[in-house]
Amino acid sequence: MFSLLRQHAKMRLRSIPSAFRRQFATQLPKMPSRFFQSNLSKKGLSSKIPFRRSYSSRRAPAYDVPMMQKNNTIVWAFIGVNTAVHAYSYYVYAAAAQGQHAVVANFFENMTTSLQSVRDEGRWWTIATCCITQVSFIHYLGNMFGFYVMGKFVGWTPGVTPAAFLTLVIGSGLAGTALALVEKSYSDQEDAEKKRFLGFSGVVTGVGTAAACIYPRSKVLIYGIVPVPLWLLTAGFLAYDGYYLNKGNTGVAHAGHLGGFVYGLMFYALRLRGLPPNPRIM
Repeated sequence: MFSLLRQHAKMRLRSIPSAFRRQFATQLPKMPSRFFQSNLSKKGLSSKIPFRRSYSSRRAPAYDVPMMQKNNTIVWAFIGVNTAVHAYSYYVYAAAAQGQHAVVANFFENMTTSLQSVRDEGRWWTIATCCITQVSFIHYLGNMFGFYVMGKFVGWTPGVTPAAFLTLVIGSGLAGTALALVEKSYSDQEDAEKKRFLGFSGVVTGVGTAAACIYPRSKVLIYGIVPVPLWLLTAGFLAYDGYYLNKGNTGVAHAGHLGGFVYGLMFYALRLRGLPPNPRIM
């Protein structure tokens, strides 16, 4: 290419008058022989241009999808266990209608709990088994739907391992039962120690509290219509349970809900705080 340029320059010089040809030729710059060759080696090029990794838009690099799928399996496993116990309760009521009272007594003695059952009768396992028992269909449906929604929020958060998720779920249930038993021990209501309680509500409250801490502005639809941010929903339930805690027989174990709330808040502060929210579920 350089030789072609020189030939082109000589042809242009021939058309210039001889008086100016010599002066113009002396002022023509000489191009270096390596002018058209890159002076950057591969090593130099790599050191001057920063390396940028490109990621697929389908999956963020920090998201461990298999781990999130395991958390999703945990959600469905607990829903399955609760469904099995709830289905068995229909058999129990059918047996009661046929006069098989032993079946009914065995079910309620081992699948629900009370202060008397744990303290006096030594049925310590009922602290856990009462959490997976719902005999009312509305109670069962509300708890399962709430756990499914709140479990999705927490379980699909990057950094929440299956072990951490299990600890949150089980711990919320046990904390709810424990606080309900403590509340009954200080209650001045008649036969408070004999009143039995059950339900997955402590777990739903604990997991929901952790979800509200991670995704405070994310909204859920109340009755599928009214959008409410998670922080406001959690604060509303907290105020409701706190107000009715000592308001007599409301048919709701408000202390169990508060126990789940306290555990969920503590678990978030100690284990989940600082984890990035998942923008796909916000």
